[in-house]
Order: sequence, then structure tokens, then C-alpha cells
Amino acid sequence: MSYTKTIFGILASIFSITCLGPQVIHTIKTKKTSDLSLYNLIFGLLCMYCWLGYAILNESIPLMVTETISIPQQTYLLCAKIYYDKLLCFKKSTTDIPPQIENC
Repeated sequence: MSYTKTIFGILASIFSITCLGPQVIHTIKTKKTSDLSLYNLIFGLLCMYCWLGYAILNESIPLMVTETISIPQQTYLLCAKIYYDKLLCFKKSTTDIPPQIENC
């Protein structure tokens, strides 16, 4: 019974770590995140932090390792989404343009 439990735990950890890999690689290559959901990234990150807390409280080393590898991947995707989609930028109004100086 314990071998089966361990095998499923290891497989789950491997799949959890690698599931974000293709999206991270795609985002790095294309620098496009318009197809990613901001709310999914935020709630996914919150979920990972909760799992990390659970792993710490239960002293589950494999789960701690999984989450400490997955959290940076999810954080990168969230930061890339904010940066590439310019979610925190203010658009410059046309009145902010300084007057042009003409050469005489």
C-alpha cells in the first residue's frame, strides 16, 4: 500500500511541476500573454501558496518541493501577464505631449 501511495505522489509531483513548463516556454519565446487569464493566474498562485502551507504544517517534503518549484513558474506567468499586457501602465494623454520647437 505504501509503495502505491509513494508512486502516485511522485507522479503527481512530476506532473504538477511540468504542467506549467510548456506555457512558461511559450511565453518566453513569444512574449505574448493575451490568451492567459489573469484571474486564473492569481487564484492558481493562491492555491499553490495554500498547498505549500499545508505541506509545511504536515511536514510533507515532496509536496514542499513541488510547490517551491511550481510557485516561481506561476509567478513568472503572472508577472509576464501584467508586463506584456501593460495592465499597470497609464496611457499618456495627448495633452501631455510637450510643444514642438520649430527651427527658425
